[in-house]
Amino acid sequence: MQIIFCFVLFQLNTLSAPFPKAWNVPPENPNFVGRVDVLTEISNLLNTSSSKIVVISGPQGFGKTQIAKRFVYQNFANYDVVWWFRVNQYLKSQFEEFALVIAPFLGVDIPLSIQSIGHEHLITIIKEGIRRQNLKCLIVFDDAQAYSEIEPYIPFSHDKNIHTIVTTKNGNFSTQATQIKPFDRTDSLHYINLFLSHESEKSKNELAERFGDCPAALALSIDYIKSYPAMTIDQYLFKHNALRADLPPFSVAPQKLGSSVDGYNNDLLAAIQMNMKELREHSEDAFQFLTLLSLLHRDEIPISLVEKWLKARGIKTSLDLLISMVNQYSLIEINKAKNMKGAYINMQDLIQKIISSQISTKEKVNRIDEATRILKESFTGTQDKVVKAILMDNTPFLHTIKLSQEADVKPPSIAPVFKLGFLINVERV
Repeated sequence: MQIIFCFVLFQLNTLSAPFPKAWNVPPENPNFVGRVDVLTEISNLLNTSSSKIVVISGPQGFGKTQIAKRFVYQNFANYDVVWWFRVNQYLKSQFEEFALVIAPFLGVDIPLSIQSIGHEHLITIIKEGIRRQNLKCLIVFDDAQAYSEIEPYIPFSHDKNIHTIVTTKNGNFSTQATQIKPFDRTDSLHYINLFLSHESEKSKNELAERFGDCPAALALSIDYIKSYPAMTIDQYLFKHNALRADLPPFSVAPQKLGSSVDGYNNDLLAAIQMNMKELREHSEDAFQFLTLLSLLHRDEIPISLVEKWLKARGIKTSLDLLISMVNQYSLIEINKAKNMKGAYINMQDLIQKIISSQISTKEKVNRIDEATRILKESFTGTQDKVVKAILMDNTPFLHTIKLSQEADVKPPSIAPVFKLGFLINVERV
């Protein structure tokens, strides 16, 4: 899985195409294949529909985010502003960052203490500024669950210069959504050929068939095969088949996994288990590191938090090596964010949920207890200090909520270990 660097850029005159005035989109996936029909449909809808909002819907692991990103990179020269919102994080702080970047191009003065003007007022100022300047904007809301959570942040224009793309796992988000399906077989074979071109066409087809042409599942299998220079697709499928045969019926509750992955739940679960098992045999430290990540919020897990965990556990293996080993099996990706200050770890939503479901109760209790002690530092101090810290960076709060959810599910033996109220220890003033 590629290492991804997410950054905020202003006008870049070094690029051949005119670059947007405001931009924060993660870099393009160099291994993107296919989806020509979907990309064409998105373009047609944005250029012909009255609403100028396109919803991309489909199960987890089918590449909705990658499709949206591909469209952005194919079309950014048509826009003055391109901005990417991660809806699974707090939109308020993301919009404030957007406001600070775009304000100079709107002729709007935003105070350094941006909270002083009120969030709703700030939204109004930015929306009116965009309309007044008649800017052409492409706004992406990635991983939305309901229209109501993004509606306040969608700018509109009488001239229809504002285009909006929404990705969602919620099949009921819109009756007119563009539905993402698995790869066509041709695209699956194209993707496999990027890494395993020496294999026979028969074996490549069998690999694609095994995983129902699901992009995420193919990535997991390919990364496993690549970790063994002498391994063939046929050998991998033999091992996968043996593990799949030993699995009970897929038992992760639908409400926990979200949208089902039709027809190959056990195939995908077996692939993830194979990668997890291989990782554990290679390094117990790396496996415990993976279990910690699976219990935190899946986006922007700070490297600094993991460093504290390593120190608390007395683990001698370097963080760079642990990250490299877990990344090798397509289980995480690295994101350089926050204006290039610090690094963050991300996990694909479906992979994280399956990993979390496979951790033993004892291991989950231990990881929750360790993470609780580390995160507690973020919520210690006066109320004003804690609130200010959350306004500056809400990721510890997101991780806290996720830990609380993990601790409050069955089996009951986990629940007493951690509660959100026990973690936050603010002193009232």
